[in-house]
Amino acid sequence: MKCKGISAGYHELEVCIVGGWAMLPSLTAIFLIRRKIACDCGRWALYGLVSSVLDAAREALPSRHHNPHATNSSYHFLNHFKNIELIVELFMEVQTNEDSKMPRSYNYLFFIFLLLFSANFISSPSIGIQKKPVASRPQISVNTRTTLSKSKVIRVSVIVNEDHYTIPRSDIDQTFRFASDSLYEKTRTFYVIKDVYYGHFGWSQAYDVVQNYLYDHLSDLPDYVVIFTKADTMLYGGYNIIPPFGGRTEELNALLEEERPFCSNIASPYLTPGVVYVAELDWHHLLGRCGYDYSVKRGEWVHVSNVSFGGQCQNQPGLRCVFMYDEWQCPNLIDDPEMGPQIADRRLFTAESINHELLHNFGYKNVGDHVCGDDVPEAVRSESAFDICGSTIETLKNSGVGCVSERRSIGEYCSRNCTTGTYCYEFRDEHGSVTTFQCTHPCESESDCSPLLGKTVQCRLRALDDPFINKACFYH
Repeated sequence: MKCKGISAGYHELEVCIVGGWAMLPSLTAIFLIRRKIACDCGRWALYGLVSSVLDAAREALPSRHHNPHATNSSYHFLNHFKNIELIVELFMEVQTNEDSKMPRSYNYLFFIFLLLFSANFISSPSIGIQKKPVASRPQISVNTRTTLSKSKVIRVSVIVNEDHYTIPRSDIDQTFRFASDSLYEKTRTFYVIKDVYYGHFGWSQAYDVVQNYLYDHLSDLPDYVVIFTKADTMLYGGYNIIPPFGGRTEELNALLEEERPFCSNIASPYLTPGVVYVAELDWHHLLGRCGYDYSVKRGEWVHVSNVSFGGQCQNQPGLRCVFMYDEWQCPNLIDDPEMGPQIADRRLFTAESINHELLHNFGYKNVGDHVCGDDVPEAVRSESAFDICGSTIETLKNSGVGCVSERRSIGEYCSRNCTTGTYCYEFRDEHGSVTTFQCTHPCESESDCSPLLGKTVQCRLRALDDPFINKACFYH
């Protein structure tokens, strides 16, 4: 039997013992007893061999306390041998007790059981010999054993509108593998799918669906929600939703009432702590479209011309459309080194969109983050990817944990937990409607207000419908 290695943190344990030696004690003892040669010798040989194997395994495998990177498979291996050792010890205790000798026939039953137990251990897929990847945890193409301690995990929930798409789970998993691989390369951050939720939502607004889902999962929230729906996404492919979940009064209050307030693994410095990022995307977006026009009435793309027009095909009108991948494509994009692969496998484009929309939360210029400004250093500019400036990538790379229970700083959305010296003020428009709650302080003029990166500040009436309410610094 071919030997295979089990990953154990920074160590490798050759598991030849799994393939052969794990069976040898049982077979040796059975042979000895079968031949009626020194039954006690056979039993002691079995006990000695199992104990030796277990001791060797303990030597090779570091403890979890000393090596937090050790895998579950390594300890699955140890636990099986510990169970075998306990069974053998019990058997030895009974057999060496003169008052409780088991009949010789019980020897056969015992060792047959132990043989089956060993065989089950060898064939178990969870020890890494024939390990199947867990579908809900996309694998990334890096050595996580040596880098996990420096990595950040983004927990993702995926929502699929079945009224618009039929998306196999395998395609969702592969799409997030693509997204994880490319995001990890840039930021040492990767995705883990915690839930995929299929439902029928018609043409409901994407955020309404996401909000209902998150209210039902307040005790176990993801860091990021991606919803696949045609509502509002067919024209441009998708959007990042601002403010994210937790940026509205009722959402924030609900989060604060939880026994264990939510903490995000990737808190953006430009948003309040402890929010859930949300993106709505079109699945299999019409990427290299040629001769299509969007029908607002029908809510879909309609092929109306055999040639490109209206800025299609990288602004080259009059190109004859090519029917490929069940769609009419721009002939100049099919072999394009960047667009071509994404047209051929739309999951690649969707993966890039997943990263693009997430990174919008780590910039403060909205669409202005698509291209780096003149003030961005060249080293940061060179990190640009996913059609967004490298400054957002650097911000995500440097992000940390942010909890909803943290006190809010000036200019941040609030409920009741502002830092000392600021107050959670309500701001109303001229009609008396509440527009936002914000940690801030009273002011007489804008010179009383501290500047805040990425925001404009005003010293304005807290309630535009009531001139007698005092002024406060307002950040937007």
